[in-house]
Amino acid sequence: MFDSGCRDKKYQYSLSQPKTEKKDYQVISSFTTNEENNKTDILELMGKLSPASQVLLLELKRTYTPTNNVVTYPKFSTTDSQKYKTFSKYITPIIKLGIIKRIAINHVRNLELSEDNYNYLFNPEIINCTRQQQAKYVWKMLN
Repeated sequence: MFDSGCRDKKYQYSLSQPKTEKKDYQVISSFTTNEENNKTDILELMGKLSPASQVLLLELKRTYTPTNNVVTYPKFSTTDSQKYKTFSKYITPIIKLGIIKRIAINHVRNLELSEDNYNYLFNPEIINCTRQQQAKYVWKMLN
């Protein structure tokens, strides 16, 4: 219980969650708290992205599947080459930082995903999912 120093009960807050709100998993991995730990968390990675790439990452987050970390993004028509170039420009830093990987077409078929979309996988070390072991296995396959 956090005590603000005030005796009035309405200014005292509990920092622990009620037991009824327990989740099966935590969506994002633990934050790093010191420089000795070489594991990078999502906030540090987002800080390295341009504002436009951050917006794209948030847009990708809205389309991901929490069971397996797969992100689907609609493909652009062949007449929208400028949109694709812009998309490519802003997704490249996200990929280079290791936040997501593009799922190659042969893996898309093996995983029975739609070929009508661009398919990506969130890094399971950064974004957790309910099928964590499967996501880690697919992540390693995409190297």
